[in-house]
Order: sequence, then C-alpha cells, then structure tokens
Amino acid sequence: MRYRWWSGLCVLTATTVLAQYPYTRAFQLQDGNTRPDARLVAVDAQGIIWVGGDAGLFRTDGDHTRAAAKDIRIAVTALTVADRGVIAAFANGLLVRAEGLQLDTLRSDTSWRRTPVRALCEDPAGTIWIGTYGNGLYRLGSDPAKALARVDGLLDDHVNALCPLPSGGIAAATDLGIALFDAHGRVTRYMREEEGATDNLVLALTCGDDGHLWAGTDRRGVFHFDPAEVSPPRVHVLDSTWSFGPVSGLHVGGGLSWVATRGHGVRVYDPRERSGCYTPQSERQGLGARVMALSAGSDGAAWWCDGSSSLFRSDANVLFVPQHEGVDLRHVTALCSGPDGRIHFAVGARIYGHAAAFADAERLALLELDLPAEVPIVSLHADSAGDLWAGTMGRGVFRIRPNGAIEQFQEGDGLANDNVLRIRSRAGEVWMATLGGIATWSGADGFARPAIPGNGFLYDVLPLPHGGALAASDGSGLILLPGGGGAGVAVGDSAGSRPSTYYSLPIDEKGQAWACGLGTGLCRLGEDRLRCTGADHTVLRSEVLGIATYQGRIVAFAKNGLLALEPGSDRITDLGRVFGLEGVSGELNALCTDLRGGLWFASTDGLVRITPPTETLSALTPVVLIGWSYGQEPLDLRPGSHLGYDQNFLTFHFAAASSPAPDLVRFQFRLAGFDGGILSTREREITYSRLPPGDYEFQVRASVGDNEPGDVWTSFRFTIDAPWWRRPWAVTLGVVALSLAFFGFIRMREERLRMRDRMEKERASFQLEAVRSQVNPHFLFNSFNTLIALIEEDPPKAVRQVEDLSTFFRNILQVRDKDLIPLVDELRLVDTYFGLEQRRFGDRIQLVVDAGPDAILCSVVPLTLQLLVENALKHNIATSAEPLVVRVSAHGQVLEVRNPLRPRVAEVRSTAYGLDSIRQRYAALTDRPVEVLQETGDFVVRIPLITSQP
Repeated sequence: MRYRWWSGLCVLTATTVLAQYPYTRAFQLQDGNTRPDARLVAVDAQGIIWVGGDAGLFRTDGDHTRAAAKDIRIAVTALTVADRGVIAAFANGLLVRAEGLQLDTLRSDTSWRRTPVRALCEDPAGTIWIGTYGNGLYRLGSDPAKALARVDGLLDDHVNALCPLPSGGIAAATDLGIALFDAHGRVTRYMREEEGATDNLVLALTCGDDGHLWAGTDRRGVFHFDPAEVSPPRVHVLDSTWSFGPVSGLHVGGGLSWVATRGHGVRVYDPRERSGCYTPQSERQGLGARVMALSAGSDGAAWWCDGSSSLFRSDANVLFVPQHEGVDLRHVTALCSGPDGRIHFAVGARIYGHAAAFADAERLALLELDLPAEVPIVSLHADSAGDLWAGTMGRGVFRIRPNGAIEQFQEGDGLANDNVLRIRSRAGEVWMATLGGIATWSGADGFARPAIPGNGFLYDVLPLPHGGALAASDGSGLILLPGGGGAGVAVGDSAGSRPSTYYSLPIDEKGQAWACGLGTGLCRLGEDRLRCTGADHTVLRSEVLGIATYQGRIVAFAKNGLLALEPGSDRITDLGRVFGLEGVSGELNALCTDLRGGLWFASTDGLVRITPPTETLSALTPVVLIGWSYGQEPLDLRPGSHLGYDQNFLTFHFAAASSPAPDLVRFQFRLAGFDGGILSTREREITYSRLPPGDYEFQVRASVGDNEPGDVWTSFRFTIDAPWWRRPWAVTLGVVALSLAFFGFIRMREERLRMRDRMEKERASFQLEAVRSQVNPHFLFNSFNTLIALIEEDPPKAVRQVEDLSTFFRNILQVRDKDLIPLVDELRLVDTYFGLEQRRFGDRIQLVVDAGPDAILCSVVPLTLQLLVENALKHNIATSAEPLVVRVSAHGQVLEVRNPLRPRVAEVRSTAYGLDSIRQRYAALTDRPVEVLQETGDFVVRIPLITSQP
C-alpha cells in the first residue's frame, strides 16, 4: 500500500453572503382582460392570497385571480391580515374587511383621502388600528375626530407601519421612531436611536415567532428587540454591514428572516447558521427588484410583489447553489454526507467540505488529490469512523483519514478494478462497486473479491442489514450476495424476467432494499424476487440518476424530474415541476441526505437541497372553500345553512391554499345528494343550477399535476328547503281543495255537455250556410262564365281556373268539420277564393294581407275569414276607377277585416246568418267578443285569435 499525505488542504475566503437562493417563481395576475399591478400582498390564515394595487383589491392563488369587489376599482393604500380574512384601505377613504366572497365596509372617512392610510393591524383583542400618513393613528370604534396624535404620545403623525404585540396592544413605526401602545391606546415605551435603535425612520414591522419585535429601517437595515424586556431592552442588529437601502417588508418565522428591499430584491437570513444570508443571483430570483410588499404563508414560503402584474413566490424548502465562494457547483461529480453533519462533494479532482446548510460563515475546506485533470472523482463516502473514501475513474480509491493521512488503493493492492463507481460501508466493512466486480475492505483483512455472475460492470453496491449485499449491474441485472459468504446470484422480478441494467440501490428505515434501473420502475426486494411499480411513469421512463430514501419515501431523481413513492400504498408523487427540477440533469448516484433532514442532488444547475414538508411529498394539496353564492349574491359560509327552494342556482368558489405550483393544481369535486360521481376541473368555481330541495354536501379535493389526490375532502353541508306547498299542512290543504275541485268538476262537466250540444247545433247550421253560400247558382254561374271566357281567350288561365275552383271546394270539405284551424290555412283558402273572384272582377278588387309572425301561429274558426271577404265583395261597389280594397291584418291576438263602405244600389239577397253564426261560435270558445263596427267610412270586423286548441 502507498500512503500520501493531505498535501492540498487550503481554506477559501470566508463570507456571510451565500450563493444559494430559495426557488423563486413568478405568476402573472390576470382577471379577464385586466392585468392588475401588485403593490401590496397579504396571505390570510386560510392560505388565500390578497393583492392590492391601483386597480383595486384582488384575490388569487397564484394562477386564478378575481376582483374582490368589481365595483371598487380604486387604489388600495394599505392591506393587512386579520383574524378573519384581510382588512384593506382604499384611496377614497373606504375601509373594508374582505373574507372569502364577502366584503364588509368598516368605516369611510373622507379625511383619509388627503392623509391616506398607510398601515393597518388588528390586535389580539380584535381592535383595528389605522395608521395614516399625516393625521396620526386611529382605533376602530373610537371617535375618528380623537385620533391618537403627537399630543397623545405618538412620536410623529406620519405612520409607516403597525404590528400587533403578542401581549396585547400594538407597535407603531413613524418617521421619528417606534411607539408601543397598550390595548387602551396609552403609550408604554419608545424605541428611538436614543434607546438603541439603529435608525429613527422605521418603514416595516413584524413580530417573530421568538416574541421579538423586528423593525426595518430606511438606512440601517433591520434590528429587533424583546418588547416585554425591562427597559432599556437589548437591541440586536440583523446585519451590521447593511448597504441595501430602505426595507419595505419583513417576515420572521420558521428559522428564517425575510427582508424585502427597494432595489436589491428579497434577502433571506438564517439566524440558526450565524446569520448567513441568501441573496438573489439572477433577475428570475429578484436581483435588483424594487420589492414593495412581502407576506408569508403557513408553508413558510414568501410571496412578494414589485409593482408589476407579477406575483413572486420564494420557497426556502428548495435551494439552488450554482456556485459558492467562487467554486462552480454545476459540475459536481460525487456527493456524500458525513457523520459530523457536513457534506462533501467533488469537482474534478478536488474534494470540498462544508456545513450541510451552506448557511454559515465557516470556511469552505478544500482537498486536492494528486490526480490528472482528466481523472474525475465519481464516488464519495464517509464511514462511521470518520474516514472519507473517494473513488475515481482509472486511479482506484483514496482513503482520507481524519488526521489528514491519505491512502490510495488500486488493483495491485487487491482492488477489483481501478474504476470505482460507488462506495458504501457497514459494521466497519467498506463495499465498493467497480467495473470489475465487488471489492470489500476491512482494516484487519484488507481486500476481498466476492464472486458474482456476469461481466462485473457494477453501478452500485448495498450492504444489507442481515448480512450480504445487493449489487446493481450493467447487463447482469441485480445480484444478491448471501450473508456468510458464497457466490452471488441474479435476482429476477415477480414475473420471472431479469431486466439487464440497474443503477441505484437504497435501503429504507424498515430495512427494505430498493432498486431502480433502465425501464424497471421502483423495485423492492423480497425473499428472492423483485416487485416493481411505476415503470410506465414519465419520470422513470427517462434516465434515472439515483434513488434515495427520504421521510419514509423512496425519492427518484431522473432527467425528466423528481418523484416520490410511498411504499405502503405504492402512491407516486411527481415533484419535478413543483421543485423546478424539470430538465435538470446530473451525475449518476450523486445524491445524499444530511443530518438536518435535507436531500441533496448534484445537478447541472448546481447543488440542490430540498426540505419539503410531508404534505408536499404526498401531493396533499389543502383546499380552502372561499365561499358560495346564489347567482351574483354571496352567501354566508355557515355549515348547515338553509336556503329557500328558489335559491337553487349556486356557485362554489375554492382554491388551493398556498400551493407551491398553483398552475399545476387539479381539483376533483362532487355534490353528495345530487350526483354521486367525482368530476375533475382546473377551474376555481363550480355552478349547479335548478337543484331540487334536499340535503347536500359539496366536497372538493386537489392534487398537483397528474398526481392522484389524497382521501381528504374539504366539505360543506347545506339544505335547500322545500316550498311551502310541499309541506304537510299544505299537502293536507291541497287534498281538501282537490276534493272540492272534483265535485266542482262534476258540475262543470254537466254544464260542458250542455254547451257541447249547443255547439254541435251551431256548427251544423254554420256548415250548412257555408255550403249554401259557395254552391249557390250565382257563384257557380259567375265562375263558369269566367271559365268560358278564359277558354276562348287564355286556355292556360282556364286550366288554373278549374284547378283553383277544385282546390277551393276541396278545402271547404276538409275544414268544415273542425272547430279551429291555423290562421295560415285560412289565409291560404281565402287566397284561393279571392283568385277565383279576381279573374272575374279584374283590377276592380284588391286583397291586402298583413299578418305578423306571432299571429300566424294562432287559430280561427274555419271559413270565418272567407265569409267576411265574401260579404265585402257581395255588398259593396267595385269599379276600375275606384277599386274595392279588402284589408286583412293579423297582429297580436286580433284578426281584422276592413273594407270601404260603398253599399250597392240594388239590394243583394242575404241570409243574414253569417255574422251571427261567427259571434255564437266564438262565444263558445273565448270570452273576447267579435267586434263589428263602422269607423271613418270603413266597415270593420275584428275577430279574436285563439292561441291553442281547446
């Protein structure tokens, strides 16, 4: 064996500025054709995001945006989270509470138009405090004329920020310092430069989960103190080298301090790691952004805005580290974590060590091995003894002792092959996967080479808890080495086949071994078989770079993204787009977990650390029911609500609560009591119309992308009451009424029978008169004379005369037995009749018909119109100089026949029966009378039109 010493150890320059930054995404705000600007942002307790700007107040989840009040398109000047929803102040002096779909006016003060509201807060007692820029401080419920001003202890009338204190009361930041008030509006303490503040001009306030009051200033960054500490309190400065201008927003929680600046984006400090700071590295992360407001959700992510129509989300659960202290981390070839909590990674022939958080001022340690530039380090492993092992391509393996001693092992020392792709250890024994098989090493026995089948090309080796090991090979599948020695055997899957290539092997908390290969999916090892799942998943169809166990799940990192498998249910969650890892490539098996619960990947975008909550790994996306409405009217979101029977046109509004990928959220919903099926949608509202009375439960759940949703539903119960006529007392009354109606019907039936007999007699008389009027000798004589004349003068017209005469009499026979016929049929019959007469009279008679489309659909008594037109021709003079014009008009429900009143000199024979018969028949059909009158020299008959058959 050859020994080399730690000859290349050096230390890089220390700095608190970290190259990594939380994963940041931008979301466009758009409500229909409106793209509102975002100047204020607040995430309420339900996870709903509220945005204020010049165009008003909007509600969003990052993907769907809706105006909170469509009729208030006025600039929002202040916005704060309240116990219920948010409270917003508008430039016109209006103060409102927005909760779900509800918008309640709290106060309107015209003086706030001149001195706008700049700050709002609700204290633990529920009192709303209002800070104006120029007119002091107000408490909602008090007389606005008695605002708290300088004479009441307020340091300045220009209030920049307010913050409720956990002990009660509030803190007010002004241009001249901070004043603390109790719940009754009395000043209890000041914090100015003379009390230790770094700057009097305080622009932002927040209370941290440590109970401290944090203040962002105009020139000196951020300081914080304990407001409950006995005066004078100790003042702590977040960053003593601050040079980033005014602070526009603050949030402290989850171990991080988020600081929004006006020109340098959002800076994130980690007080747990000696105040290391994450700074934006690109415009996409907010480099140079003029941040106007910042708010954090329950998941720890920060939402911020810069005055544009974009809303930004920065998630500290996902950190990208493209470079650190001048070291390019986009080409890391190996990665591991040590028992001391540090991580080690290799770039070329160099090995670096650093704290796992990458968030302290500790120096980055560098070890440069004596290797040619073209020989990379492809595997790293830190054993329980503190030794660091480095495997190379072509130069064997290096053992780096805690005291700095370095040993190199190659084939001549017993190593199976000088190309070492993976190193593991268990119980003091080191296992190595090489391109020439497995090599094991122990301090007492040196190297051993277990016999395995196949060509010996191995990607990974995994020592098993019960002894033996599992090896992933290229071309020979999985190879199981039994404990206690013996040759390795190939392991097939549950179908009996043996996929040829496997890449990566982890073991979970229960001691279950897992494997993943080319097109295999995620496979777990049984007694002598593999059971695989997810082989057809998009991520697993691509090249898998490595798998690991994390938070009880199997996590796979591939070129198509990232996914997590829940072993108990085989539920797969696609996390690639959630964490921004789509299209990110890397080195094989360059991943590890650290002692602080982080999962690290070496990717082409640099080192990536994710610390997602369990809900994210399970694709559990909480859904908040924003509200429901009847038409456009919001309803109280009160479980067990009762609605009237006519309030059955309902819309439910919902959203994903602070989702990391709102654009990928899919919803499933159902309405129990109406439809049993589960439906899917990407929309944030669902409408049901014409719901019958009954008990209902609206249920909705969500998932990200194509992931299956969980079993947790967000539900809301309500009842649509039955109408009064379906209630018992109404039913009883209805039965009594029906009984009375039945007896009344019997009596009416007898009356109708008598009426029918009378109608039959009238109809028989009418039919007889109609036939008489058309077959009388004068009509036939005149018709035949006209026909004879036409035969000699115009034979084709003579033929038409015969056809029309035949049609006319045929139509009479067809309609004479009917009570009613459509008006259009009656007009057709009159048109035929008038044509016959016009061939006789020529241009001395004219017929003008004007029938509206609504009247055409009505009905009339058969031959009514024909008799009236015939009477007009029979009883009036018609000459060429003064033709007789008969006008027929039908509009609405009235048919009118009008002709000039020019009686013949010689009296015409008449039965005097036609008009009387028409009156009697219509009297049996309708209450509207037949009108016969003379007006302005015309003879007019108005007939009621019947809208339906009796």
